Amino acid sequence: VSTFTQNIIIADNENPTISNLETSITEDLESGSFEASITLTPTISDNCGIEISSYKINENPSVTFEGTSVSLNFAVGEHTVVWETMDVNGNVNDFTQTITVNSLLDEEAPTISNLEENLGIVNVDGNCAYSLSVNPITNDNVGVVSLTYEFSNQIPQSVEPGTTSVNIPLEIGNYSILWTAKDLENNTANFTQNITVEDNELPIISIENITENVEFGIANIDLSIQQPTITDNCEIDNSTLINNFNGTNDASDLYPIGITNVVWNVSDVNGNQATYTQIITVTVDGELPKFDITGNVNYLNNANTLVTNANVQLLNNGTLVYETSTDGNGNYTFSEIITGNYDIKVAPSFFGGVNATDALLTALKTVELGATFTNLQNLVADVNNSNEITTTDALLIMRRGIGMDPHYTGVDDWRTLETEIVVSENITKNLQTICNGDVNASYVPNNSVTKKSISNDILLTKNGYIENENHFEYPISIENYNRIGAMSLILNIPNSWKINNIRSEFNNLIYKLENNQVFVYGYSVNGKDFENGENLIILEVEKENLFSENLITIDSKSENIPSLENETDIISMKNYPNPASISTNFEYNLIENSKVELKIFDMLGKEVAVLVNKNQEKGIYKVNFDISNFSKGMYIYKMVIKTKENNFTEINKLSIK
Repeated sequence: VSTFTQNIIIADNENPTISNLETSITEDLESGSFEASITLTPTISDNCGIEISSYKINENPSVTFEGTSVSLNFAVGEHTVVWETMDVNGNVNDFTQTITVNSLLDEEAPTISNLEENLGIVNVDGNCAYSLSVNPITNDNVGVVSLTYEFSNQIPQSVEPGTTSVNIPLEIGNYSILWTAKDLENNTANFTQNITVEDNELPIISIENITENVEFGIANIDLSIQQPTITDNCEIDNSTLINNFNGTNDASDLYPIGITNVVWNVSDVNGNQATYTQIITVTVDGELPKFDITGNVNYLNNANTLVTNANVQLLNNGTLVYETSTDGNGNYTFSEIITGNYDIKVAPSFFGGVNATDALLTALKTVELGATFTNLQNLVADVNNSNEITTTDALLIMRRGIGMDPHYTGVDDWRTLETEIVVSENITKNLQTICNGDVNASYVPNNSVTKKSISNDILLTKNGYIENENHFEYPISIENYNRIGAMSLILNIPNSWKINNIRSEFNNLIYKLENNQVFVYGYSVNGKDFENGENLIILEVEKENLFSENLITIDSKSENIPSLENETDIISMKNYPNPASISTNFEYNLIENSKVELKIFDMLGKEVAVLVNKNQEKGIYKVNFDISNFSKGMYIYKMVIKTKENNFTEINKLSIK
């Protein structure tokens, strides 16, 4: 028997195949998109069978592929996808794809929000620095890739986009911070923050009060006083330390008997100033000497009227320590006042003289149409204590005069001149005072006759009223006046009337209702010409409670007509022609004997002509002014009429052409 062995090897050397894939794919994104989703459906086959298949994108790890398709996301740019497969016999194959994702050109810049453009910060908690916490929010259509902030001329600091809080340490000072955001296409957005970090914390001055005693007959004592201890959240400017007693930073000196207030002042490096009062008391045999202060109180009007029944206050460092009142002759007395430094001021409970005329004079001053103010007028016109005269002062003067504001906010109702007083012996101190806002000094305190009725000058329209849809209009006009600069009126009306509104040609008008009276104040900087019988004001009265039948037919003689009272403040005069080229006339009516001044000023306030300066009797006067030799331009005329009780003033423009 013979045998033959045959070895047969059946080998599979056929590689698997990968098909149904494109070698190159290009995808264009729509505007606003920044990622492409592509579905790939490879066909992988083998004569024997597939063991495993996978794909790999760029340098990322391989991912096993199972199934028939896969959806993949590709960002903008070029990507490589490598497919690999192996059959059951270890034969392998691969296929490489290039996928390109293009975006449309993105020109849209990112946005930066949630930041304040101008930011003022005050240091807190006694620190001399501040930690600014901000939360910038960035947005972009394709995504923000970087966010930085930088101070002027400094290296930018990076912030991760989307960070919820950024803390930036800041010292006292002014800063400009530039925020910059960039997107994938390198589009840039900027936002600038202007930040001020302020220090408003005052230094703290600490020093003890001193009490020393001398024997009778000794007038003063030499005291050695240490400098105060000063602390501050930042740093003290030691060069600013000073006291008011000898004007140096060392208060050691001779001190008189009594109480001496040594006021220390110091500033920190940021300009915050602190003040502290050290009290130096020098007694004689253990007691302080006491003295009397006497004097009178005069109102600063033309008559220097003595002010009776007025409260007079003595203050020490702003604190009220003594109080008294003037008697029927305007005299006051403070008895047994401890020696020392005080302020003395007049603070009556009554108030007056402030009206629309004062508001007009103040308004004229703001536009440089009035005569030059005295120092006193500048003081009393600045009722909001702003150190300048503005139209706000004019409004506040009218509001205070009419009673809409019970007191001024910036200043006291009364102003006393030269209030400082040193008590070291019995003193006579006469006080001069005036109501703030009484620019023309017209008030006469304690004078019960302050109003003059001009009821006979009232004219009413036919039947006394004009009927409108929802109300009656009640016009009031004045005879014998041609030009009015200011008015302060009191209307006495029936109790049943309800006033809804008051209208007037005056563009500066306020009114107040009180019981059965209506107070009306108004002024016009340029003055207002009223023809004979023209309406001065119009009252809008509610229909429901206005008239009964017998009032509808009232005439100018009816006792139900509102009476009109004048607080001596209607200023009037006729000047014609104006503008003029050869001559102009001034016509005025005196209702009683008066001292009359009529003067012309140029626009610099220089007096260029005096037309009238004398006493005149009651009557109508006409003054012709030859202007043929005057240069063309604008001038100011000022008329002052002084009666026994009051002053009238008219100030206006005169144009020479």
